[in-house]
Amino acid sequence: MDFPGSLGANYTGRMLQPAPPVYEPQRVADVMVRVAIRPRLGAVVGGPAFLAKLAHAVAPPITEQMAAALLELCLWQADPAPVPIVIYSYPLP
Repeated sequence: MDFPGSLGANYTGRMLQPAPPVYEPQRVADVMVRVAIRPRLGAVVGGPAFLAKLAHAVAPPITEQMAAALLELCLWQADPAPVPIVIYSYPLP
């Protein structure tokens, strides 16, 4: 499953988590098996994803603004990421 932030670096300073809804692995696996048996370009898992896809087909700008607002809300509610402690060592002459 792809979600924003799943591929790439995290420069937000927050612990990223997938935005809701998050599905049970078995439910996703069942859909993947169905797609493997009957290949197609994509598949939708769950009612909310279907409704989001439908809403985007009807009103893309509004749907994109709502998705961005949801992701921003999830980001600001996320826990801060731990700050790495970096110790620099230089070779002695």
